[in-house]
Amino acid sequence: MSGKYYAPRTCYEISYDKQRREEKTIKYTLEALRDCSAYILLGKPGTGKTMFFEQEAMQPNCKYVTARDFITFDIRQDWQNKTLFIDGLDEVRAAMQNVFSPFDEIRKKLDQLDQPKFRLSCREADWYGKNEREELTKVSPNSTIKELFFIELTEDDLQQILIKNHHKTDSEASSFLQETSRRELTDLIKNPQILKMLVAAVDESNEWPEKKSDIFKMACEKLLLAEWNSAHNIAHSNQNPPIKELMQASGMLCAVMLLARKHGFASIQSDADENHPFIADMATNHTGLLHLVPKTRLFTTREGHTEYSHRIFAEYLSAYYLSNKILTEGLPVGRVLALMTGKDGGVISELRGIYAWLVTLTNNERAMLMQRDPLAVVLYGDISLFSKEERLKLLHALSLHAEKTGDNGIDYRNTQAFSAFCQPDMEQDFRS
Repeated sequence: MSGKYYAPRTCYEISYDKQRREEKTIKYTLEALRDCSAYILLGKPGTGKTMFFEQEAMQPNCKYVTARDFITFDIRQDWQNKTLFIDGLDEVRAAMQNVFSPFDEIRKKLDQLDQPKFRLSCREADWYGKNEREELTKVSPNSTIKELFFIELTEDDLQQILIKNHHKTDSEASSFLQETSRRELTDLIKNPQILKMLVAAVDESNEWPEKKSDIFKMACEKLLLAEWNSAHNIAHSNQNPPIKELMQASGMLCAVMLLARKHGFASIQSDADENHPFIADMATNHTGLLHLVPKTRLFTTREGHTEYSHRIFAEYLSAYYLSNKILTEGLPVGRVLALMTGKDGGVISELRGIYAWLVTLTNNERAMLMQRDPLAVVLYGDISLFSKEERLKLLHALSLHAEKTGDNGIDYRNTQAFSAFCQPDMEQDFRS
């Protein structure tokens, strides 16, 4: 993999010991699971699931394929008699009205392939647990499947990544980690995608963000939208718009893609299709910037079709754009909610990331917005920005959510996201 260093990754499985009547945790290195017949790999966005699948699929008799391609194309010759690494169930769900349709399409295709060994990845919070696990056993080679949770990087892993991939000395890497610890960012940078963009952003600007939302905003401004190619800058010196305008234009495109369930867009009319509308048809404003946006690091273009480079950026920018429309241009909140909620008023699973950032960034509407899906707000947003009163309301909403679902809706093993509730100003509230 081009000489790049990859930290050894581990995962864990929760099993139930019937004799002791208790849960037990079994840890694995992911390489040790190469003989496993089938597993689902669950983790937070940006934790490295795709990178791991691509790396493991380089083993003999293995094949990497995105969930989208696996569903879209007829059975291909190079899929047959292979261990299949099917990546991104959560992302392909975003392109379909019925979230269970892509899951069933994957099962159908696996059955047509005579039930090969397979691995499937999905966001942890967008996995439907026991029911889907049981359904997958019907297409597993030995009728079993492991449900695995990706373990975040350790501090030693982070040290080695900084040294080997970001060219830091031992002392520089240690200082970087000490600074992230001082700013309470350590848990965030255990996500490889966030670590990468934080290192580059700090190196470029020599500025340190204080919170999760600051990291995303800085990354989008400094890494994804700023053009670093000096020759390109000179060639377009008369049309370099302010970064804020590019942020809005990019956010608009991301919002359209995610809310309309499109895969991307086409820069010229002749390349447009159902899943990639013509870029000029997607905008009512920002039209003067649209030709610049596909050239930024936020997007990748292949064969005439442009898509966002990573979903976690697209979700943040979508909410950035929508919150600005609400706060400064009077866009009704109800109109936005209508695009991301189902008939029951709940937030559609694949849009929870946008929703959480929308609650975070639309500060004057938080109290009302957070009631829809309080768990998503905690998992995907940044509640460190909330006032004490807002945190207490959110905690109360979580309690009601747990009562309503009988805890079935909070099947989430990573507790770091909840740490923002543990602030000194809430001590007496917890005691009482």
